Amino acid sequence: MILFGWPTGYHLFMNDYDSPKKLMELVIRVLFDVEPGSKADAAYVFAQTSDNQGRLFEPALELYKHGEIGKIVICGAESGNGYPGFKRWQSELVFLGAKKEDIVGLKMTDGNLNTLSEAESSIGLAKKKRWKRVYAISTPFHQIRAFVTLVSILKKSHLALEVFNKSSAALPWNESALHSQGSLRDFRSELIHHEFDRIKRYNEQGDLVSCEEVFDYLNKRDANINE
Repeated sequence: MILFGWPTGYHLFMNDYDSPKKLMELVIRVLFDVEPGSKADAAYVFAQTSDNQGRLFEPALELYKHGEIGKIVICGAESGNGYPGFKRWQSELVFLGAKKEDIVGLKMTDGNLNTLSEAESSIGLAKKKRWKRVYAISTPFHQIRAFVTLVSILKKSHLALEVFNKSSAALPWNESALHSQGSLRDFRSELIHHEFDRIKRYNEQGDLVSCEEVFDYLNKRDANINE
């Protein structure tokens, strides 16, 4: 098949998530994000199954205890689809040193629990609270898609919100774990591939922005830090 005189597989028409160089840049810039340079309003911890929450709270608690954030936001839904639920996570965070009043339960805008609804709801909360700077926290294999989803929503909403990444430490990669609302079981090393397959597919569907658009967001965000 030919488009505009070029074969469909030609470089100009490739999904830019097919580019190894762009993917490498995306992974490094997200997983090793820069520091904002000043206090953030909150950190949102993306919901995970019990299998993958092992070290998930550590980045949020470190930021909180050092006074770098004021609130820790977690999914407000109760247990289901592998997520232990708001009350369980709230009690664990309190046990680990967070004040109960500083833990915010995020209400899902459409009643569903998935990466898109969490991203939409967390940005909606930031807009309502007039927050200017937040952290996004997830597991290493999920952090990329979580951030790309947040940037995609921000691009559509034109909200001036600075989002910074703080991935948790990795759990054993060659260990089987439940993911995707408890519907997918695989080794964590394989979950990396599932996540990038989804990113590419959702980009082709028009739900997620391209690598270049993520870079554009990061470049503009980082320029503000240095002003």
